[in-house]
Amino acid sequence: DPVGAVVAHSGSVTFSGTAAVGSVLTQTSAGTFTGTPAPTITRNWQRSDGLGGWDDIAGATGTTYTIAAGDYQKQLRLRVTGTNIYNTIDAFSSGSGAVAGLAPANSVAPVASGSLVLGQTLTVTNGTWTGTPTPAFTYRWETSADGLGGWATLPGETTSSYTLVLGDQGNYFRAVVIGTNVEGSDEAPSNVLGPATTEAPANAVSPLVTAPQGTVQGEVATATNGTWTGGPAPTYTYVWEISLDGVSGWVPLPTETASTYTFGPSDVGDYLRVVVTATNMAGSDSAPSNAVGPVT
Repeated sequence: DPVGAVVAHSGSVTFSGTAAVGSVLTQTSAGTFTGTPAPTITRNWQRSDGLGGWDDIAGATGTTYTIAAGDYQKQLRLRVTGTNIYNTIDAFSSGSGAVAGLAPANSVAPVASGSLVLGQTLTVTNGTWTGTPTPAFTYRWETSADGLGGWATLPGETTSSYTLVLGDQGNYFRAVVIGTNVEGSDEAPSNVLGPATTEAPANAVSPLVTAPQGTVQGEVATATNGTWTGGPAPTYTYVWEISLDGVSGWVPLPTETASTYTFGPSDVGDYLRVVVTATNMAGSDSAPSNAVGPVT
């Protein structure tokens, strides 16, 4: 019978490539394995464990390896193994330098959204980025007269949201997201929103009059504005009205234009309400409150 021979290895295991996240390492030599029967050759890329040892990288068994984010600041090497019925021999390459990171790069653009009525808030997502270590994000909002060019930075607007203000009407807006890590930075503009518009006030929830101490002479009724839409944000004025039955025949009290009203002797038996008028540059609207009374 033929005599077998154990596996032996000579030469060097080597690879080429840049030790940086996203780069590809390629085996350039496995050295030479001998033995009878001829050895079976397998390989596994390994990562340093930070304690002086090495761990196999799961699934990294080919002649090439694409460096992953989890390899950042670790060393890499290649283990090549020869095996026959008599024994197994491992041969190792030298370790790489510490794996460098990857500068941020945007792959899916940021998305800006929001109502374009003055007083409303626009927001932007970060989009999708690569980069190791994970990028940190900062923001810049820009405005343009036509949404095509001439973009100007809005000073101080460095968060992921921007509230439209008086003077923005007719203009277009976008956000620029900047991703930064120790390896560098990149920036990506969002979609364009615009033009910003004004909107006349409209009442959504009626004003409310309350009289916590009751509708008694000398006590004070207080009105809330209610809830309004419209932009820019409206300003409010008030006119109190009086009625014999609290249902109809409302008569304005021209001198009562504050948000509070003090019940007096002439109000006894009557009902009161307030009409709130909201006004902005686009128009105005009025809404009556509930009625309170009769005054005693």
